[in-house]
Amino acid sequence: MPPLSFNPSPERTLLILEALIDPELSLRTVADRNHTSITALSLWLARPAIADQLSLFHSVFADRTRLVATCNLTTALAGLLRLLERFIESDKHPDPSLTPDQRQRARESARRAAVTIVKLSNYRPAPLGTTRTPSNAGTYPHNPTPHPNATPTPATPNSPNLKFEISNSPTP
Repeated sequence: MPPLSFNPSPERTLLILEALIDPELSLRTVADRNHTSITALSLWLARPAIADQLSLFHSVFADRTRLVATCNLTTALAGLLRLLERFIESDKHPDPSLTPDQRQRARESARRAAVTIVKLSNYRPAPLGTTRTPSNAGTYPHNPTPHPNATPTPATPNSPNLKFEISNSPTP
């Protein structure tokens, strides 16, 4: 069994971190390729300096995923609109060969598409100049422009995040 002490060189550290993000490699494979055990690798990954690097990866990959998704919102919206239009057209001229279950699934898909379109219409990106670091990732509100009748309330105790409850009464 490999020893529990695991101290790879800086060059090896980079290779290990890259291997960890490879979806084709299991943790066992990464450990085996580096002549260590999963336990030793896990303890090494928990070290503050390594954990900070992993946290940065999490943040960067999440930011990139959001960026790619944001850049493709128009395509997503077009697909949702086509789905909704097809449902509306098929609802005007129902296909008698569809079972009630199939019609219900189509209705539910159209409803979800409509809800998603409404959500997209309210999309607000993070404010420009917002710096995200591993320690504050996810702490800024995703929708910085609340409803005019919204009352800010803490999302959780001791949390910098706010949630907004919308009331039907006019703003004083």
